Amino acid sequence: MINSNVMCAKFADADYLAAAQAIVVEHGPGAATVASISERLKAPTGSFYNRFASRDVLLGKLWLKTIGRARAAVHEHGVGTFAPYQAATWHVREQCYIDRRQAAARPGKDDPKLTL
Repeated sequence: MINSNVMCAKFADADYLAAAQAIVVEHGPGAATVASISERLKAPTGSFYNRFASRDVLLGKLWLKTIGRARAAVHEHGVGTFAPYQAATWHVREQCYIDRRQAAARPGKDDPKLTL
């Protein structure tokens, strides 16, 4: 029997990480404050602190996620195809391009100078 009185969280950790990443891409890391991240999600700041002890903890997790993606790119391309540093460089450039294009595609963020 399902207890209908149990409330599910409206936002997941991944939602906060995605909001923080979007803010960092659009405005730089200094703009990724607890208030701006919560505002982007339309979530109360208390909800942020239920998941993360601080802004630094969230940004640390975002950094580790980014590094994990870069490591996956190295493994995907294999050492025989690219030297590991070349694969990592390729991934970082590609991810920055994707993130910047997504940021540029948002209303009010269209920048014709945004090229890599």
